[in-house]
Amino acid sequence: MIKSLADAFRAKKLPVIYTMGAVRPDSWDAGSWAWKTTGTAESAPRPTNTLDANEIVAEIAPQTQDVVVLKQKPSGFPGSNL
Repeated sequence: MIKSLADAFRAKKLPVIYTMGAVRPDSWDAGSWAWKTTGTAESAPRPTNTLDANEIVAEIAPQTQDVVVLKQKPSGFPGSNL
């Protein structure tokens, strides 16, 4: 579904915009969830796996004409130039 939608936008010369999470390797800039909300799921240890949760899967990977906006928060709009 996402691939066909992105392909349709590209065919009409409309922008395809991706957002990706970006934090420092030491997570210093990841926010204050862990120390501000210790009773919530956000502060719980995350399972380790070989997948990067911020990686865009190959099937829908950005093409050269697409725009990728790096963000520190989940939403595509607050704190970005969108």
